[in-house]
Amino acid sequence: MSVVSIYSTDSYTRERLCTLLAVLGRERSEPIRAEEFSDFAEFIESGRRNPRRILVLAQRGTNSVELMATVMEECPESPTVWLSDLDFALFSYRLGVDHFGFLPATAETLRSALNNCKRKKCMTRMEPNERQIYLSPQRLRDRMRAFFGLKNM
Repeated sequence: MSVVSIYSTDSYTRERLCTLLAVLGRERSEPIRAEEFSDFAEFIESGRRNPRRILVLAQRGTNSVELMATVMEECPESPTVWLSDLDFALFSYRLGVDHFGFLPATAETLRSALNNCKRKKCMTRMEPNERQIYLSPQRLRDRMRAFFGLKNM
């Protein structure tokens, strides 16, 4: 059984992702237990408690960059999926995110994400500094602040 933690501030997005995951679980004949989180601290704690669980961040806007950087800092061993309405594919690659997709999510997006995360579970564990290929999360946040002209992101 796969366990997936979903964080989003939007209840509709969380419900939709849970429904899609249930359909994919039936399709694969492998149950998927989805846990919804609207509190980011609880979401991070779920990843710390069980590093094998898949962490899905589904957040709209530029705030998702900082949230995903925090996820990668706090839960470097957990398989991660980042869903956003903006194109942060390059940032997700630099952070070492396992799968990036767009909101609203489709069954095909989640199918691809689960396959990528399943491959990661089979791979040997990487040290956190190996996952940060180009920029550390702090440097990435600093560059995002400068790019968008934000003081506090």
